[in-house]
Amino acid sequence: MAKSEIYSWRLDPQTKMALEAEARAKSISLAEMLDQLAQQWLHDGRSAQSESEEAHQARLHSVVAATLGTICGDDASRSENTRELIRQRLQHRAKSAPVNAPIKKTTSIRNGDAVRAHGRHAS
Repeated sequence: MAKSEIYSWRLDPQTKMALEAEARAKSISLAEMLDQLAQQWLHDGRSAQSESEEAHQARLHSVVAATLGTICGDDASRSENTRELIRQRLQHRAKSAPVNAPIKKTTSIRNGDAVRAHGRHAS
């Protein structure tokens, strides 16, 4: 790998001597040893982060798994009929609401209809 970048920093004299001694013991240059140390440090840091990320994901999965399951009910086609069921409930509420009840529009408009607070459609 061709190296084109230069980086320098100040070291304590004892640290520099220890690094030079270690490089001599390994029969490599100080620059090569520092390059190896930097690469190893980066690799170890990434490995620790990925393990940490894996642990985080495992924890999230276990929390979500506690909420997974099925809803038991008598009507197997409830999800297919949701729109009609909600409309029936709203109509029932509209019929049972007092005639002189104040009409308040919600800020939510769906399918072009503003729904009043007590369930009747706004005109």
